[in-house]
Amino acid sequence: MKPTIILVNDTDHLDYQSASAIFGILNAWDIPFTHATFYTLDKIDKYYPDHPNSLVKHCFENETASFTDANSKKYISLLNHQINLGNEIAYHGYSQVSNNRKEFKKGLESINKLLIKPMTTYIEHGGNPNHHPNEGCKKETLEIHGNDKETEFFVKDLIEKNFKQSWCYFDLVNAKNNMKEKQLADALSDETFYEKENLRMMKRYRAKDVVSLIEAGSAKNKDVIIAYTHFGYKGYPQGTLLESWSSYNDIHRNCAYLASLRNRGYELTTIRKYLEN
Repeated sequence: MKPTIILVNDTDHLDYQSASAIFGILNAWDIPFTHATFYTLDKIDKYYPDHPNSLVKHCFENETASFTDANSKKYISLLNHQINLGNEIAYHGYSQVSNNRKEFKKGLESINKLLIKPMTTYIEHGGNPNHHPNEGCKKETLEIHGNDKETEFFVKDLIEKNFKQSWCYFDLVNAKNNMKEKQLADALSDETFYEKENLRMMKRYRAKDVVSLIEAGSAKNKDVIIAYTHFGYKGYPQGTLLESWSSYNDIHRNCAYLASLRNRGYELTTIRKYLEN
């Protein structure tokens, strides 16, 4: 039995047109994926309205698809089609900026009313306070105030009640993008899914690091590796496997690579389906 690979996309910078094209090509290749989405995109950051590091400048309406923008009806239809095909939609938060408890709950409930299957996976959005300025970090993340009952950003109990698995505390292998191949391989000995604070947590690898592990032969039988990417991010050079999704050729190259893994015995699935099985 070969390792299991779970392709996970965070929606940042992914507009509706790009989402439709990329999802369609993934569907044509029968590549499953988990897609984490916002409910809306805020135009104003009420906590840091004019700060250059504010997350309101990181993603914005229509540049990143949501349930409230001009293409919302088509986006909702696209996501429900993906659910019908066996792909997973996860919660990425109410919006791209800091959201209080009321907003967090509203986004969750609103999305679940619009999708044909309620979400079971939560993936935090926001900067890592270990190497990002405070203004670029969402206050409701568990690393900051999400675990603090004395604040308006307390959401820990909502996560516990509404989700079966969560990516929190920025549990990204190679977060600073400076790990050597042996360090990446050593991290495989840690469990991908684990219990913490009455939540089922998970760790993710950068997708490019997953490619490195596979090609080096470091990924062993029974390993479960979450390959995390951004379909809408253009920071990697074209041709970067599983990281560059900005051209027709790159999308097909990525799909062909994943299909080749399946042909070699690797299991491809979603977070939800893997844990349900």
